[in-house]
Order: sequence, then C-alpha cells, then structure tokens
Amino acid sequence: MRDGRALQSGTSHCLGTKFASAFDIRFTSESGREELCHTTSWGMSTRMIGGIVMTHGDTTGLVFPPRLAPHQVVIVPITRGGNVAVEEAADELARRLRSVGVRTHVEPAPSSPRGSNTTSGSCAASRSGSSSGREIWRPAR
Repeated sequence: MRDGRALQSGTSHCLGTKFASAFDIRFTSESGREELCHTTSWGMSTRMIGGIVMTHGDTTGLVFPPRLAPHQVVIVPITRGGNVAVEEAADELARRLRSVGVRTHVEPAPSSPRGSNTTSGSCAASRSGSSSGREIWRPAR
C-alpha cells in the first residue's frame, strides 16, 4: 500500500477432513481404501477492491490503470433544455470511438429523455490522461 504496509489479499485455509466428513467426500487411496479428502479453501474477497481503491485513489478521486477502468472515454453532452442535436452528436462520436475499440460511455443529462430525472449531477465525473498513461477519474465539483 502507499503507506508501506502490506494488505492481506488472498487467504488459504487447510480445512482437513471437516467438510469432507460433512459432505461425505471420499477418494480411493493407492492402497485401495476409501478415505476422506483433505481439503483447502482459497479465495479473494472484496478486500481486493479495497486494495485497488487504496492504491489508486486519493482524496480527490480514483486513478484507475487503463485495463481496470470501465471506460476510456466518458462523453458528457452539456445542453440547455435538452438540445437533441448535441445528444445526437455525442452518440455519433461514441459510435465512432467504439468502432475503433475505445470503451466509451455517454453520460445522459438529467433532463434528457434517456437520463434519470432523479440524477442531481452528483454522480458525474471527469476523466483526463496523465503522463503515466493512467486514467484519472475525478468527482464533479
């Protein structure tokens, strides 16, 4: 982590024969006898998402590596009174970007027929590049 500490991310547990006994999971050993399996449990949890946020975020937003970012480009059409021409231009630009493999999202305006009337704009974010090639997402102010 940024503070120099480690984050336990995946856990591995030797369960012995506890679950094999409960679920009657057996195998035939080399000697030909049926025996209970010795099992383990290994996995990652939501702690991994927390690690990504702790590593790639700060008090002003998240900085996702491009491979993790859901979108490479977010288009936010800004109109007065739901100008359909602006929304159509945003959709056309998004279509062109997608056709060349760019992960693109068009953010619907709250007043748009395709947007949610309950959105207050607090969910909006802006994206900019950086010299490291990472995508920088900042909450709208």
